[in-house]
Amino acid sequence: MARTNAEKNCVDGSPFGRQSIETTESMIKLAEEALAVGELLGVKVISHKANVVKRITDSLKSNRVTRSMRARH
Repeated sequence: MARTNAEKNCVDGSPFGRQSIETTESMIKLAEEALAVGELLGVKVISHKANVVKRITDSLKSNRVTRSMRARH
């Protein structure tokens, strides 16, 4: 069952007037866990942690939208 736009937690304010999916606590937690795994594997984060978490959550949101679009077709 696909959710309608009204049922999604959307956030206004994107530069192109589109709505974006809200970053959930679970997305943030997953991003922080991914960062921790990367550090265990020897990946060094050279930028601010908040920026890294934002980039990971943006990727998760993008993949989430792509999967939902495929499910509709």
